[in-house]
Amino acid sequence: MIFRTGTKAAFAYRLVSGRADIFGGHTGRNPLPLYHVSAGDYLIEAAFGAIHDTSATCTTPGEFQRIQVAKFRYLIQDDAILAQALFRKLARDIAELRHSCQHRGQHVAPLRERILTYVAKHADPASRTLELPYSLTQWAKELGVANETLSRVLRQLQFDGLLERPTTRTFHYKAHVTAW
Repeated sequence: MIFRTGTKAAFAYRLVSGRADIFGGHTGRNPLPLYHVSAGDYLIEAAFGAIHDTSATCTTPGEFQRIQVAKFRYLIQDDAILAQALFRKLARDIAELRHSCQHRGQHVAPLRERILTYVAKHADPASRTLELPYSLTQWAKELGVANETLSRVLRQLQFDGLLERPTTRTFHYKAHVTAW
């Protein structure tokens, strides 16, 4: 076990050799396999949160590097090329995962729910405000939708009173919206 759901995220990981699987949620008693990780891949999602929301297990013998979360965050803040490469890789991985889920007939949450979940999960808890770290175009690509679709859903969320957008990339959610 590399890390387990619900544990504190102290490290980002890079798989040097072997293979690992990422699990999240459950189908009955069995964890739901989400993604296969190969040598050279990073396990960094938890580096942006405080608690692991998935589990990772080595499925073939191998080796992985641990990087303290604070050091990892410093590295990507200090090295724009590394940060862009990692975000591009994450976006590709997310698109592949979504395609895989759809191909297997698994439910992918509606865009409205994914937006609200993202904003609630990543916003400052005190102010309930999120400054999106990249453009809406990049966010649309990450979500796997057209820019126009994202903009339309954001306008509807504003109209419904669930989100406010003081600026293009700033979101403020209402108190009754929580991360699901």
